[in-house]
Amino acid sequence: MSAIITLESRLQSAKEYINNNFDSVDNNIYSHLYIGRSLPWNDEYSPDMAIMSDKDIHDTLFQRILLKQIKKENAILAIRKFVWIADTIYTRADSDTDYTDYRNWIHPESPFYVINSEGNVYKCIDNNHNSPSTKEPTGQSTDYINIQDGYVWKFMFDLDTGIKDKFLSNTWIPVPYEDNTKTATHLNIESTAVKGDIPYIRVDDGGENYTTAPEIEIRGDGTGATAIAIMNGEKIESIQISDMGTGYTHAEVHVFGNGNGAKLTAMVSPNDGHGSNAFYELGAFFVETSIEINGDENGIAPITGTYRNVGIVRNTLDKSGNVITDEIYNTLSIINITNSSGDFLYNEMVIGEDSYAQGIVYDDPSGTTKNVDMYMIEGTFQDGENLHGQESGETGVYNETNSVITDVDVLSGDILYKENIIFITRKELQNEKFIFVIEF
Repeated sequence: MSAIITLESRLQSAKEYINNNFDSVDNNIYSHLYIGRSLPWNDEYSPDMAIMSDKDIHDTLFQRILLKQIKKENAILAIRKFVWIADTIYTRADSDTDYTDYRNWIHPESPFYVINSEGNVYKCIDNNHNSPSTKEPTGQSTDYINIQDGYVWKFMFDLDTGIKDKFLSNTWIPVPYEDNTKTATHLNIESTAVKGDIPYIRVDDGGENYTTAPEIEIRGDGTGATAIAIMNGEKIESIQISDMGTGYTHAEVHVFGNGNGAKLTAMVSPNDGHGSNAFYELGAFFVETSIEINGDENGIAPITGTYRNVGIVRNTLDKSGNVITDEIYNTLSIINITNSSGDFLYNEMVIGEDSYAQGIVYDDPSGTTKNVDMYMIEGTFQDGENLHGQESGETGVYNETNSVITDVDVLSGDILYKENIIFITRKELQNEKFIFVIEF
């Protein structure tokens, strides 16, 4: 037996992932970027492997220090990025071969699409008998683009500046799939695509003993396609398309001449034509999310400390069981301390003398009376009790009136994506951009 998850299924899953997790308007579901874990790794420059055991899920949720909402505008379908490079042999997008899945490529270093220096994306239709590409494809013609080096390309789409700035990276090309995110040029390419034309005929076997160029006949369910044979001695070297025709879903190429053995295959375009559906034609079954933390986020985000966990969490709850809908949410608790004997240490555990409640210090601003940021709080501190730092030995008195315990149910939410990273230190004037990619 042999089975496969189809491209259509993977694309549908990718689109549903975006709609089901980031479209809060329609689905009342709220997903957030989370950052957390101030505690160091055993090797700070080699983070622990990300796993999803029950304990790891608990620890990840428990260690969050900030949430920032990820909206639908922060997510898009994507493909791997391949920049056009001179002297590369690019792969033809043959209709009888699955090149959309990188894992199926015979030569993954020879992609069937490229992005050029202008930010235009092209699909390779003809690679001139597997020759190196020496001229960069340019322009945004709705026709096939014939290059001097013998390559034929199809311009697929370009990117709106906002999409490009948010999602285009060294590794990924965003592929807009909703009309309101596409450029006018992209929409024009879709609307002018020719359904079922035949832009290329592959020579599988040039045959032998053809003393004159044989007649080429194209038979199928479309109309109008014609071609002539280009000879090299007594065999067929290539096929020149005279008319690409239209309306073909399948076609056979027949050779009539005084030789024998020639085998040709018509490369029929997708049903709606090359360029009609970029995310399907290029295999955009990756979902890319892009989100930034901008400085202190108008005074809400902490600007001290470090973090080592980032990811996406869906439907975090408050302690009343309501989904948190805030765009930015600080999950640290403010512990007001009086009569402090000194400063607690960063990442130090502090324990209540009477309640045995405990928390981890995220930031201690110094002073005899102060607000100490803590997280990973277990139990309930009692007003007036002494708090003891377990490493520093410092003490202070807990003041319930001026303390603010986070309203987040710290163990709630569904983790959709998790990544362990080398520590990032927060600063007030610092922006941190995260791009997460999930394959379907």
